[in-house]
Amino acid sequence: MEALTVNPSLTLGWISVGLILLEVWWAGWVRRWSFEQTAKGTEVEIKLDRVRFDSLRFMRLKDATAFTLCAALVTHVVAVVFGAPLTSHVVQTALLAFVVSILAAFTPAFVLGVPSFSSDTVSMINRLTWTRLFVELSPRDALERTMVYPAVGTFFGGWLGAIPIALDWDHPWQAWPLTPLLGVLGVTSLVQSWRLPSAQPGGLP
Repeated sequence: MEALTVNPSLTLGWISVGLILLEVWWAGWVRRWSFEQTAKGTEVEIKLDRVRFDSLRFMRLKDATAFTLCAALVTHVVAVVFGAPLTSHVVQTALLAFVVSILAAFTPAFVLGVPSFSSDTVSMINRLTWTRLFVELSPRDALERTMVYPAVGTFFGGWLGAIPIALDWDHPWQAWPLTPLLGVLGVTSLVQSWRLPSAQPGGLP
């Protein structure tokens, strides 16, 4: 435990690196599942759709990365509003915000596409989907629940994990932002382990 608490910034940094690799893989798997669930038409039409689907992968990755960084900035501001240090521990708060954002925002952005304010039909449908999922919290199937539940669990875990900081125990593991980090990772892991076995027939490839 001492190795994790002696330098919270380093702990958060290494966890962030691991989460980047894990979430890129996970988001790719969920996106393939999304395609297989919605693909319709003849065998030739589905193959052509898959080619177009694969060609958008790197653009989606770029957009999802930018969206996640913007979400991290917003999360940082929200954390400060709710009591995170404003002028001290800036790096630790920023890294916590990044961890929360990559767990909550990256996969939906990669799978659904980043919401846009354009007036075309596709953008409007995309905005309505984001609103239904992450404002109304109304997923309709296993695929949507796989994106919504971990996102909700991430923020709930962060809030739950902040509670021990106020306790006057003066333990090293109470250093900011280790307890919110543990709450985020713990609750998200529980949600994922609960959702994953029933996520898709046949399990992971």
